[in-house]
Amino acid sequence: MDKPHKTNSAAARAARPLTARQREVLDLVAAGNSNKEIAHRVGISEAAVKKHLEALRRRYGANNRVQLVRAAVEHGHLKLSRKK
Repeated sequence: MDKPHKTNSAAARAARPLTARQREVLDLVAAGNSNKEIAHRVGISEAAVKKHLEALRRRYGANNRVQLVRAAVEHGHLKLSRKK
């Protein structure tokens, strides 16, 4: 019996659910927080925030924070609310 073929494409990676920490960091990025602010709010180092962001950018094939947020919205992992 053949095993399912593993794919490492950005689309396949983006389709997987986010971890709780990834969601927390992503939500704070989308809210406009800096790495330092995220680190303080989450209780981790700025270096850890940078590692989470790099993993998220790789996951979505994003080059920057704006592309990251946009890709997360497009994949249904992030919902933006509009303030009135």
